[in-house]
Amino acid sequence: MKIRIFLLLIFTVHSAFAVPRIFRGTVIDKKTGLPVSQATVKIIQQKTNTNILQSDSVGVFSLELTDGINQIEIEISKEGFLKFSSKINITEPMINYIFRIEPKEYSLPLVIISSQRDDDFLRRIHNYETIKEGKELITSISSTLGLTLKNESDIFVRSMGPATSKPVFRGLSLEYLSIYENNLPVRDLSATAPDHSTAIDPINYSKIELIRGPKLLLFANNALGGLVNLSTKNYLVETPNEFTLNATSIYESAYNAFANNIKFETPLWNFFSSGSVGFRNAEDMHSGKGVIPNTYFKSKSGDLIIGFKNSKFSSMIEGNFFQSKYGVPGGFVGAHPKGVDIDLEKTTLNFKSLYHLHTFLDVINFNFSRGYYHHIEYEKSNAIGAEFLLKNYYGNLNFNFLPNGIFNESTLGFTFEKTFNDFGGYVFTPSVSSTLFSVSFFQNIKLGNHFIDYSFRFDHKNYVPNKDENFRKNAPSSRIFNNFSFSILVMHNFRKNSYLGLNIGRNERFPTVTELYSNGPHLAAYSFEIGNSNLKKEEAFFGELSYSYKTDKIEIYSSCYWYEFTNFLYPVNTGKISVSQLLPIYQITNTKARHLGFSFNTNFEVTENLSSAFHFNFSRGINITTKSNLPMIPPAKGSLEINYKIKQLEVQLINTFAFKQDKVGEFEEPTPGYTIFSMNFRYPFSIYNLLAVINLNIDNIFNKTYYNHLSRIKSIFPEPGRNIRILFTIFY
Repeated sequence: MKIRIFLLLIFTVHSAFAVPRIFRGTVIDKKTGLPVSQATVKIIQQKTNTNILQSDSVGVFSLELTDGINQIEIEISKEGFLKFSSKINITEPMINYIFRIEPKEYSLPLVIISSQRDDDFLRRIHNYETIKEGKELITSISSTLGLTLKNESDIFVRSMGPATSKPVFRGLSLEYLSIYENNLPVRDLSATAPDHSTAIDPINYSKIELIRGPKLLLFANNALGGLVNLSTKNYLVETPNEFTLNATSIYESAYNAFANNIKFETPLWNFFSSGSVGFRNAEDMHSGKGVIPNTYFKSKSGDLIIGFKNSKFSSMIEGNFFQSKYGVPGGFVGAHPKGVDIDLEKTTLNFKSLYHLHTFLDVINFNFSRGYYHHIEYEKSNAIGAEFLLKNYYGNLNFNFLPNGIFNESTLGFTFEKTFNDFGGYVFTPSVSSTLFSVSFFQNIKLGNHFIDYSFRFDHKNYVPNKDENFRKNAPSSRIFNNFSFSILVMHNFRKNSYLGLNIGRNERFPTVTELYSNGPHLAAYSFEIGNSNLKKEEAFFGELSYSYKTDKIEIYSSCYWYEFTNFLYPVNTGKISVSQLLPIYQITNTKARHLGFSFNTNFEVTENLSSAFHFNFSRGINITTKSNLPMIPPAKGSLEINYKIKQLEVQLINTFAFKQDKVGEFEEPTPGYTIFSMNFRYPFSIYNLLAVINLNIDNIFNKTYYNHLSRIKSIFPEPGRNIRILFTIFY
């Protein structure tokens, strides 16, 4: 009832503002056709009436015009682009313009704009958002999402071999970092076990966003974690205006790996089409100690988009697929001597639409997705050890309201999801169906020097295990969960260049199918997993204090956080071995826990051609009930980067380091610290009037042997040795 009253008040406040005339614009990169987010837009209505705006994540800005204004002056600026200015006559009550601004650096169509030192700073600290695109993405792109993001602040990598490298946020469980592609969730089983890989290839995407803060609740029941969104182009906002073709090839010496990808897009009157196809082939990984057997991986992927767009409505149908085969190494307790081979296949069919009303209700966005995921784990005798089948139906409806007065952005969202989990092979987990219904709301308010973001989300989810002959004695029970989470961020600009932010909230997470119903060996993960169908939902209160500072030469961003879990779920190593399979037994356990830490990040421009960056992260996990350490908490880590530019050639030296981790859980092994050095060279050039970019990375220059604390195979296998990565891209 309180939520209904609250929503009614919000709608009433919005309705109180008249909307006589709205000027709306979309800022586009002239060379790539991509939306330009957070460009600074200055609109002069009168000599004494100047408005400063910023374009949003899809390049859109809007302003309510003063009565009697027939002409405005507009200036659009963003670092890396030429300044745009124009005078516009106002003749209609609703004005819509597309502004195409030109990149400074190149006269040829390069999609590269660095996001480190630009006008995105306010947006990034306000929305707790990090963006990797262009040359930043080209510099770090690797074979998996985890390896691509491994040097990002607050991101760590959990793995069981190179193919299974997955990013985790601040050492929390995998459920606290949602993976999306083109604004829709990736439904695979990567979060359920260390041997499951993420069913995407980073080479297929041109931008990777890490989203945190209150806006996160619009996407997932996860207020204190993060969301990674891999994207290409938002075709619902800007369609292609010409035929383009991009080709990318990557070679990595540590795996003797080759990857290739081709993308195209083309206009077709009011219609458009886009597509890509790629493949990757990698052999066994080379470490500082030699070749690690059965660490190969292969993949194929592709997508095709067909869509329609006019001034008020746009829609598209997208189909994509991902197929992969990879090995999980053996040779330790519970492992097969020669390891395990895994085949997986994922196909998705998506429908997306966007409708512009340009009234109090500005935009309606509807998405529907149908996903299919099939995963088979083979022992070396070709016997099927485990089989997983996941069918998923996902629908999302968002209502975006026009900015009015102090309300800059307001979004009301509804989500429905139906999932079917089937298990086969030597797996003792019942087939389970689940249904999810969610309501979420986000609003951004600007009051003087204060930004206030708040959001809340209600989730209703039920699990229904299928009746099966194998579970007659201890039949698993159906479960229903109702979650309510909220998040509030207050940010104060207390000096010209300084910002202080406080994010507080409450998070509730329902258990996963594995946590509830698993009851037997998981051979490829080399564990005997015992769930608990009587688990309660995970609950936590959290707070994060942040400080940001920016001038033309320096950026500083630091934060400290405290997560207090009144009920925390995690798999604990019991120290026991299953007699029948000789597998270590992991039991899903609930406890009171505390997770805290801090991060520090700075960028410093020494000269026009010389700059540096420093990042440092620390996390600590405490089991309050037993007064002991939580397992799988990453060590303190950091990196120092020095960047130098000689005409078109860019050179980067990177020192990555981690301290030893000896604050470990019971039956968990400590891990020594390390420091490694890497270099990167990037050079754009033209071939027959086509732009090309070559990027050379040398990772772990001195071939140092080091270990990742979050690796399940660290007891015998180290991380990759020296790795030479060569990336070549050509734009047509």
